[in-house]
Amino acid sequence: MITFIEYATLSAHVYKPWLPHIGSIKFQELSTKNIIAKSSIKPTVDWYSLPDVDPYMKPQKSFYMQLYIKFDQGRAVDAVIAIRGTNNIPNGIVDVKSFSSDVLGDGNRDLLVVYLNKAMTYYNQCKKYLSTYFPKINQISVTGHSLGGAVAQLLPLHAAYASYAVCFNSPGCGHLPGVKKDHAGWVINVNAEYDFVSKVGLTLGKLYVVDVPNEELEAKKLFDSFDKKRFEESEQELADRNPLTMVNKRAEGYGNRLYGYIESLDKLNNTSELQKQYLKCQNLSKGDSWLLNKNYLLQSGCDLYSLSHEYTTIIESQHSINNMVAALQLPKNINIGNNGVI
Repeated sequence: MITFIEYATLSAHVYKPWLPHIGSIKFQELSTKNIIAKSSIKPTVDWYSLPDVDPYMKPQKSFYMQLYIKFDQGRAVDAVIAIRGTNNIPNGIVDVKSFSSDVLGDGNRDLLVVYLNKAMTYYNQCKKYLSTYFPKINQISVTGHSLGGAVAQLLPLHAAYASYAVCFNSPGCGHLPGVKKDHAGWVINVNAEYDFVSKVGLTLGKLYVVDVPNEELEAKKLFDSFDKKRFEESEQELADRNPLTMVNKRAEGYGNRLYGYIESLDKLNNTSELQKQYLKCQNLSKGDSWLLNKNYLLQSGCDLYSLSHEYTTIIESQHSINNMVAALQLPKNINIGNNGVI
């Protein structure tokens, strides 16, 4: 069985595939040449990555995924494809296009994640690779965090591959065009309770909710004050194809969505971290004698800086795959962490 802790660790490792370990789980590259040369591999690590599957799949590219193999007593027993999440500007553009009506409320129809075709091609290459070098492995599962999790779940949901997809803090894909909802049994979502990203879209499959302690109290304040009804009702339908109407509708929808977030920000005003950032901003700003109205501008500028910094920190802390890996190993979450896919 591959545990959720292992899946989460693989989802974290694919962001930095050169790391020799994450926590107690060790990694090493395994080349085709070594596989051919050795009739029996005696593993010294927990998971091997296989970069030879596709020489064009490189970490420096905008989209990246990696095949991992696990051994037991010298025998290859498990194969997992990990898909990297949002890591650069092109990834962010894909996020917006695929989940625009949920995030921006712009009235546009959401689009299928463009990386799906690349993921399908790589998945098929992995199947051929395994049949050649590890023929006893007959099942591949996929995993990913954030955008990587969205692509992972589309392999069973859209491409109809018979593979489990274990996803972490991933936006839901049930609203995307061409999704087969009757394939939801192949999808498992493991989400932080107060993660914002995983609340986007329509979540399908089994859901596990994890208490991630990083900035959790602050994140709860945001969720408690967040006007979910206003947010859900803000999505705009385009009345016609008139360009002016479309622009107005998009602006209206986006404005309503944004206001749903802004209303909740005042709950952060008294957090200790926000006060630290405010004082830091004040100290850094001293000596700006060129300001005509120094006190007023410093006050408003530092308020905005400290508030936006705290808001970003909270969202990132709850969304982080590294924080998820650590949280799954805590006593309160260990039953979920030790769960998994056979």
